[in-house]
Amino acid sequence: MAISLKKTPFCQIARRRHQWWKLVTGETKRDNAPTRINRRQFEACVCLQRVGEFKSCDLCVIGSDADSDLRDELVPMEECERTIEENVREDQIKYNHLIANLMT
Repeated sequence: MAISLKKTPFCQIARRRHQWWKLVTGETKRDNAPTRINRRQFEACVCLQRVGEFKSCDLCVIGSDADSDLRDELVPMEECERTIEENVREDQIKYNHLIANLMT
């Protein structure tokens, strides 16, 4: 699906990223601003650019520091160990039952 750009200047993202130019515009020459772009390819191009900017800290989300601390959401280690022990016991019972059925 292509988007008509009419005479609007083309996004700088595709201009800076040479490898995206043909994918987004379908054109090999970069002489003039394209009149149409592939919307899906352009959206992928924008997302990849944003990921890079987040990783390099060139881009941030205002107010994101107000979100909860993920460490507060973690399960305490004691509860995790107890759950593991319970699961191992249940699995051992199922395994023993399976082996008993196979032996008979």
